[in-house]
Amino acid sequence: MLIQHAQGQHNTAHQCAALVQQLQEHEAPQLYRELAFWQASLCFLDGDLSAVQHWNDLRPQRVARPSLALHEREELLLARFLLASDRQTEALDLLEPRLRDARAAKRAQSIMELQIVLACARARADQMHEAQDALREALELARAGKYIRPFLDEGEVMARLLRVAFTQVREKSLQAYLQTLLSAFAQEPSASRFLAAALPGTPLTFRERQVLHLLAAGYSNPAIAHELVVSVHTVRTQVQSIYCKLNVHNRFQASELARLLHLL
Repeated sequence: MLIQHAQGQHNTAHQCAALVQQLQEHEAPQLYRELAFWQASLCFLDGDLSAVQHWNDLRPQRVARPSLALHEREELLLARFLLASDRQTEALDLLEPRLRDARAAKRAQSIMELQIVLACARARADQMHEAQDALREALELARAGKYIRPFLDEGEVMARLLRVAFTQVREKSLQAYLQTLLSAFAQEPSASRFLAAALPGTPLTFRERQVLHLLAAGYSNPAIAHELVVSVHTVRTQVQSIYCKLNVHNRFQASELARLLHLL
């Protein structure tokens, strides 16, 4: 299934490139610009940053002016390219005016898409509080439409941000949406490593994994102590250590996060 998906994406990239080569810009300038954008997008997904740079270099020379929707998609692609090139400041300088414009026009979907990329840009710039604020607004806008792909496309940085958000959110419906997103990450090609990378540097010990397994099964602290033949005080200490290492605050969060990260 995953191989077929990858092959399909590769074939689509070749088809798009062929169409761009066959199409004369002066004959259909709007279509030419749209196809050039999609070709660059596929190249970006394929990791070909030089092709994206070439696309961006040619943008000022395009005959057609882009529509508002296409212009916004082009700017988002450029921002992702800048982030992939470790040029966070340039990405922020590009995205922040676009967000102000989207707010002024009350374009909710544009705000959502911009905030998703801005969250990643701010995280890469070590602005973690601002990154979580941007992500929270994106989540609030996205959950009504149950959007998943815009988050998945941002990769490891977004996986980390979502994992932190999951440990902080108290609202049940938003917790459920975050759980859906993290589960979707776990099913992505190579995405399970994104979730694994979100774990703290200090791994759980063998005994802490035993405690976590029983905790997730609904055992109380005294029941865990009885099962493992240790004192209740020892169990409390281990539970607090688990919370600290997973950066969670209660049994529900610990259990759900453990399932999402395949710790059980």
